[in-house]
Amino acid sequence: MKNYLKRYEIELKVLGPVHIGSGEEIKKSEWIMDHGSVLVMDPRKLMQELEQIHMLDQYVNDVVYERFSLWNWAKKQNVSMSVFHDSAAYELDAAGVTRDDLNRRNIQAFIKDPYQKPYIPGSSLKGAVRNILLGMMIEQKEYDVNNIKRTIDKFQGKRSKFLKQESETLEVSMFHTKISDGTEVTDAVNDAMRGIRFSDSRPIPLDMLTLAQKVDVHTDGSDRNMPLVRETLKPGTEVTFGMTIDQTETDISGDDILRAIDGFYTDYQTMFLKQFRYRDADEELSLQGEHILFLGGGVGYPSKTVMNQLLRGDPERVCYVSRAIQTALTGGYETRDRTKEHRQDIGLGVSPRVVKMTEFDGQLLQMGACNLKMREL
Repeated sequence: MKNYLKRYEIELKVLGPVHIGSGEEIKKSEWIMDHGSVLVMDPRKLMQELEQIHMLDQYVNDVVYERFSLWNWAKKQNVSMSVFHDSAAYELDAAGVTRDDLNRRNIQAFIKDPYQKPYIPGSSLKGAVRNILLGMMIEQKEYDVNNIKRTIDKFQGKRSKFLKQESETLEVSMFHTKISDGTEVTDAVNDAMRGIRFSDSRPIPLDMLTLAQKVDVHTDGSDRNMPLVRETLKPGTEVTFGMTIDQTETDISGDDILRAIDGFYTDYQTMFLKQFRYRDADEELSLQGEHILFLGGGVGYPSKTVMNQLLRGDPERVCYVSRAIQTALTGGYETRDRTKEHRQDIGLGVSPRVVKMTEFDGQLLQMGACNLKMREL
């Protein structure tokens, strides 16, 4: 009997810090910085340590204040840093983030399993692969984008509904190609991605987490630190998943996925990245290696959408991408303050007009960049 299941091992190597958010924040009352590291507190241990030095009541009285910062409080109360080292749940490298950057901010937390080990859900990788495959399919099949362009031109409404119907129609036309008897074409059972399953990653050691601050890099190479700090995986981290393809449910193969990844990154370079420089030098921003994809939060619009692929060859591509971004941000285009709009992108020949990056080990790196390797089992 023929085996219709193909199993693969997927290995991601982190090239630029990766953030998979848990939806939670590490509050200013829950961390403290010491010599280039951030100590994230274990609340139970912290209470015990403060009680031993007779500071628990003072802490409980003060922590209720909105602007409470554990670092500022410890300095004011002259509490030894050894108390916080003994109370830490784990320690984060923070070499790329200064105390001033962190002092008044919460930290966006990385998702962790019940044992408090970081991991990447299979759904995160599958979402990235789905978007990449959609980009490849758009190139292979004809699709009328005039309805999308009309919606971008005229939309005034809730941001959550912007291009929602058009996006669903596009995905159905590309992925719903094998229709099961007795079903509607739009039914989820007909989605080709149903036949591709990703496991959650293996647990990742806590010491592979670092802190990364959002940095916006402009077309001229200038950069600006933004008030957002995240827990991320360090460059060099290797993350392993399982992938299973059920050939009775999809015609998409492992080789198709690899080709789509390479094609999508080529598009990303030619239609977006080539417009940017590394800081003030003439050197273009680029990544080396095969099978490069972007994963997680903070990676930017061009790697999360297929708008550039949809408008490939359209002389108004940058115009419509800028309009789409602005409308998604505000719910409308024509009624907003034009000095703040993405309309400015058009003159630069690229939209959006910044690359999402962060600093690690003295280098600016693109958020979420990973190298993918696939091995059939």
